[in-house]
Amino acid sequence: MADLQISPAQVQFAGPIARGVAACEAGDPADVAGLAIRADGDVVRWGALKRGGAAPDRVAREAAVD
Repeated sequence: MADLQISPAQVQFAGPIARGVAACEAGDPADVAGLAIRADGDVVRWGALKRGGAAPDRVAREAAVD
């Protein structure tokens, strides 16, 4: 995970990976989950899915967002 990078142009949309990992560690597992996509044993993509109280206000309560 430490080798993954988000381009400076995308950080404004995705946020830094460390923030997503921290949200998963601190969040309620019912509302926040991390998703790592692996290829040949390496993590090549990362996302944090949020729903309920962890989701942004603009999202319906029953929806999940990355």
